[in-house]
Amino acid sequence: MSSQTTRERLTAHLNRLIPPSTRQLVAQNLSAFALARPLLFTFLLLQATCALLPALLFAAFVLTALLLVVLVAVAAAAFWVGVALLVLVPALGGAVLVGAALWAWAAATYFLIRAGVALVYGSGALVERGAGWVAREQGAGAGEKANGGVEERKAFVM
Repeated sequence: MSSQTTRERLTAHLNRLIPPSTRQLVAQNLSAFALARPLLFTFLLLQATCALLPALLFAAFVLTALLLVVLVAVAAAAFWVGVALLVLVPALGGAVLVGAALWAWAAATYFLIRAGVALVYGSGALVERGAGWVAREQGAGAGEKANGGVEERKAFVM
């Protein structure tokens, strides 16, 4: 990259920030002020020149301090999220195990009750209809027993 290309790029960036007509107007006003009040212009120019370096260093310090604060905050947040995950993962594992155990208990209870009903009322007492099991309807009459010997088995269980 040649110096001419760099100069053209800088000029193009400067032209985008401050149009050439505005820069020319400012230069004319500064020149007129310098000719009209040379002592005040020199004083202000030297003050601005001498104060520029400390002001830039202070601005760099403030930006660096803000960047450091943000990085420390992100690091602290990441640390505490990690600590929270160390608590959350085992708790979720325990919750999954408890949920699976409750489901297994409920399924076992369901199958034991179904087997008990089949034992008490006979193996054909329950039929699957839709989403669940219902008592089998047998016989033509309303008062007829669904299964022979049901009353005897009920009395034995109770």
